[in-house]
Amino acid sequence: MCTPRRRTRAECEEYGFDGDHWSAEWVAAYVDRRFDASITLSTARKYLYSTVTGNSNGSDAYTSLFESLSDGLLVTDVRSGEVLDVNPACLELLGYARDALLGSKIDRIVAGDSAGTLARARDRRRVGDSDSIQCKCKLRRADGTSLPADLQLTTVTVDGTESGLYRVRDISEQEERTLRREWNLITTLFEAFPEPVVHVEFVDERPIVLAVNEAFSETFGFEEAAIVNENLNEAIVPGYEPDLGPIDDRERRRPVEKEVKRVTDEGERDFLFRSLPLHDQQDAERVESIGVYVDITERQETQRKLEEVNTRLQLALEATDTGVWEWNADTAEVVWDDASERLYGFEPGEFSNSCETFLDRVHPTDRPTVEAAMASASDGEETIDVDFRVQSIDGPLRWIRARGVSTGDDRARVLGIQTDVTDRKRHERELERERALNRGVQKALITSHRRSELERAIVEQLLQQGYGLAWIAERVEDRLEPRIASGDEGLLDRFDRSVSADGLQREPCLDASRSGEATFIQDVSALPDRAWSAAAEEAGFRSCAGIPLTYNDVAYGMLGVYHDRAGWFTENERRLLGDLADNVAFAVHSLETERALASDHTEEVSLTVNSDAYYLVSVARNGGFEACDRVRVRGTIQRGTASVLQYLTVEGGSNGAVRDALAEHPHVSDVSVVDPDEPSRFQVVVGESVPEAVLASRGATVHSTVIDPDGATITLEAPAKKAVRTIVEAIEDRFENVSVRSVGTTAAADAATWAEALTEKQATALKAAYHRGYFEQPRRSSATEVGESLGISHSTFLQHLRAAQRKTFERRFER
Repeated sequence: MCTPRRRTRAECEEYGFDGDHWSAEWVAAYVDRRFDASITLSTARKYLYSTVTGNSNGSDAYTSLFESLSDGLLVTDVRSGEVLDVNPACLELLGYARDALLGSKIDRIVAGDSAGTLARARDRRRVGDSDSIQCKCKLRRADGTSLPADLQLTTVTVDGTESGLYRVRDISEQEERTLRREWNLITTLFEAFPEPVVHVEFVDERPIVLAVNEAFSETFGFEEAAIVNENLNEAIVPGYEPDLGPIDDRERRRPVEKEVKRVTDEGERDFLFRSLPLHDQQDAERVESIGVYVDITERQETQRKLEEVNTRLQLALEATDTGVWEWNADTAEVVWDDASERLYGFEPGEFSNSCETFLDRVHPTDRPTVEAAMASASDGEETIDVDFRVQSIDGPLRWIRARGVSTGDDRARVLGIQTDVTDRKRHERELERERALNRGVQKALITSHRRSELERAIVEQLLQQGYGLAWIAERVEDRLEPRIASGDEGLLDRFDRSVSADGLQREPCLDASRSGEATFIQDVSALPDRAWSAAAEEAGFRSCAGIPLTYNDVAYGMLGVYHDRAGWFTENERRLLGDLADNVAFAVHSLETERALASDHTEEVSLTVNSDAYYLVSVARNGGFEACDRVRVRGTIQRGTASVLQYLTVEGGSNGAVRDALAEHPHVSDVSVVDPDEPSRFQVVVGESVPEAVLASRGATVHSTVIDPDGATITLEAPAKKAVRTIVEAIEDRFENVSVRSVGTTAAADAATWAEALTEKQATALKAAYHRGYFEQPRRSSATEVGESLGISHSTFLQHLRAAQRKTFERRFER
C-alpha cells in the first residue's frame, strides 16, 4: 500500500534544450520511499497562449518543442473536447493520421470506462480551481486495441475560452510490471493459502477446474494433474448437491456462499464454500471463479452440541416448571419468559416487566428477604439465591426459588432462573414432621415401662403433628373400647362402636378391625350420611384412618386418627402411619412378653392340631410313621424367615424308612440322621411354618409335641391366661382343626428365667448343640457341623454357645 503523496512543485529559471533555454516547471512526489518526478514545460502554457491569441512571438520555438517531444501531446478545446492540434509522438502512440484526429472529439480516443475517469478528473480540477490535472486511463488506438496511458492536462483561459494541452505517456510496461507483480502475489497466496482453493472456468455452464492449491490436494486426495480440466461437481461432489450450478446473469456478478458436505481422506466433513466470480475484460462471455473450502466440521459439531444442550435445557426448564428472568438494577426492569409468567399465574405477555409488580406478588412475610437479596446484588454481590412464597393469580400460595448471577461490566444486569419448589418444600416439611414424630416415638419406646405409658405417648405425639383426635382401641367381644384417646374424645361416644355393625362405610377403625387391613377415608363429607361421619364432619374433621396394631399376626388393638384437612393421607403419610403402627405393635408385644415373663404364674395348655397343614401330621397319616412306636418333636429353631429347623426323636421303626417318608414331603428340603441309635434323632429342614414356631413367636414355651395319625398333641406354657386366647387364635388362623384339651395355672418355671437371660441366638445355639449330641461323649456332631446346620460359621456357633453356657450356670449357681 502506498504512503500518502507529498508533492513538490518548482519553476526553473532556465532549462536547456537543444542548445536553447526554456522556462520549465518541475513536479515531484515521494511515493514508497522513492521520488516520482516529471517536468512540465511552462513553455507549453506559452505555446497554448500564443496558439489561442495568435501571438507569434516565439511561436517557432514553441512549435519546434511541441513537434519534437517524445511524449504525446494533444491540444483541445476544454469545453467542447475538440482536438485542435496533435504532435507526431501522440500520432505514433495511437496509430492515427493527423487529419483523422484534428477536429474530432477527445472522447473518440478514450476507451470504455476511462471516459468517466477523465470526466471526473476534469470535474475535480474545476472544483479545486486548478489549472492542471493528472490521471490514468485507457486510450483507444486506431486498430481498436487499448493503450494504458498517463494523461496530464494543462489549461489556459483567454477571453473566456479554455484550451488544454494533454500530455500522453505510454505506461504499458509499467502496467505489465504491476500486473506481473500482482500475479506473482496472487499465485503465492493461492499456493500458500491454508484452506483448499480451486480455480474454475465455466464451459457450457460446467465448472471446469483450471488449478487447485496444495491444501485442496491434501484435503480431497486429488493431485492437481488428475483434476485439472475435470468437472468440479463430478470430481468431488458425487451424491451431493453441486457446489456450483449453472451460472445465470446474476451469478456472473455475485459471490456464492453455502455450507456443503464433502468426503475427504478423514471421512465426511462439513465445509463453508465461498466462490467469487472473475470476469475477463477482453472477453465478456468468459466467466471464471475462485472457490475456497473452509472446514467447519468442528464448528458445526460445537453448534450441534450447543443446540442439543439448548434443547435439553429447554426441555429441562419445561419439565421442572422453571422460568428464566432478567433484572436490571439500574432501571428496575424485570423481564420474564412465558414459563415465569405461568409460575405467577399470568397469561403470556401479561406481566408488566415492573419490579414493583413482581414484589406485589411476594408474600408479605418473605418480601423483606427478597428485597435484601436484590439490594445485595445492587451492591456488588455476584449471585442471588433466595426462596420465597408468592400468591399466584390462579391458585394458592407457591414456593419459588430464584437464582441469578450478575453480568456485564457494571454488574447491573442479573440473569437467572426461578423454579416452583412447592412440592420440595412440602416434602421437606413432611420429612421434618416425620423426623419429629420418629424422635417422639423412639423416646416413648425407650422410656415407657408399661403399655399404657407407651400408648399415651403415641397419641400425644400424633396430636403434636397436626391430628385433632388420636385413639388406641382394643376389641372386647364385639366392640372396640378405647384404651387411650387424646384430642376431641367426645366424638368416640357419638357413634356405635360395634364391629359387626352393618353399613358400607363404617368408622375406619371398625372397618379395619373386621378386614385386618388399614382403612383411609380422604373426605368424610363425600360419604353417605351416617351417624359417625355426620358427627365427624360436625366436629370439624374431614379425613380419618384406622390402622391395625399387629405383630407376628397377633392383633394388639387399633390406632385411629382424625384430621381437619380433606385428602390428608398422601402416600408418604400412609407409609408413616403404617410404620408407626408396626413399631407400636412390636413395642406392645415386647412389653407384654416382658410382663408375662416377670409373672409368678403361667398357664399350662395342652392342645391338638389335627391338620395336614402340619407336615408331620401329613406324614403320619400317609403311613410314614406306621412302624414307629413314638415320634416326638424335641426342638424347633426358626432359621430366618424362609425355613424352620426341627429335631425329632423316633422310637422303633426303620431309620431309612422314616428318613425317606420325611424327605418325600414337598415342604421338607433336607433330612439327616443325627443319632441312629435307639431312640433315633433326626434333623429336618422345613420350608413352611410349624405350630411350634408360631407358638414361640407369641411368647409361649413349647415343652413337647407327640405325633400320631390322629394329630399333633402339643404341651406348652403361656405367659398369662389372657394370652391363651391370642395364642390359640394364632394357631387356628394358620392350621385347621385346633382343639384345646386342657388349661391350668402353674408356678412359673425356671425355664422362663432361663429364656429371659439368653438372647435368641444364644438359645438357638444351645438347643442345636443339645439336640445334635454336641455334649455327648463321644460327640455325635462337631462344632462345624452344628454351625452349618444353623447357617453360621464354626467360630460364631462357639461364641453363642459359650455365652449361653455361662449365663445358664450363672442362673444356677448364683441364685
